[in-house]
Amino acid sequence: MEFAPHARCVFLVRRRVERALVRWGLGDEDDIGVVVLVCSELATNAVEHAQRPFRVRVTADDAGCLVEVSDADPAPPRFGETARADAERGRGLLLVAALSHATGHRPEPDGGKTVWARIGWGCGT
Repeated sequence: MEFAPHARCVFLVRRRVERALVRWGLGDEDDIGVVVLVCSELATNAVEHAQRPFRVRVTADDAGCLVEVSDADPAPPRFGETARADAERGRGLLLVAALSHATGHRPEPDGGKTVWARIGWGCGT
């Protein structure tokens, strides 16, 4: 799915991912909530940092879900950084890492990157 680089599109990401997972019949309500939250955080980063259209890809099987968000910004995500205690932002990637079994990124041939997170079913319990 491709989205415009606007904050209001993050809502569309959440809604479309949730609908797809329900339609596929994979994961329970808690699992779906975790996947939707991870998608939301990665999409928000794409909107804020790339400021160009971004793509969201979700694949799922009986073991879990792979979330991939691709954007045109070549700068890698900073999963290990922590926000100051009084900061209102800067915790999204920490949340993604905490909710995922594995996270990472890869460069894309067009100069951008894809940030991914692997989430196993049963993560929401």
